[in-house]
Amino acid sequence: MRTPLLMGLGFVAGFRLLAAQGPIRGAVLGPDGKPIGEAQISSRRSAVAVRVDQRGRFVIEVAAFPDTLVVLAVGYRPDTLVVERLPSDSVTFVLQRLT
Repeated sequence: MRTPLLMGLGFVAGFRLLAAQGPIRGAVLGPDGKPIGEAQISSRRSAVAVRVDQRGRFVIEVAAFPDTLVVLAVGYRPDTLVVERLPSDSVTFVLQRLT
């Protein structure tokens, strides 16, 4: 009787490990390839937001996939990216200026 309970707990623990996916790293650049240091990256699913550093780099924790990252910066068009799984490389957003 205890074995199914232990197996059930193992399943739940395994599911929680899969759900806690980890950090996504990346950069936000302007159309000229220069970093945008005033941008904000947010996760729609986990409701977390971070600011990029002066070199345009960011790290954001994503709780589960799929998720959508939203990038906002004053003077630039917003951008979004649907992330299906943890990227193996960094993510780069290239924002376009508002006209």
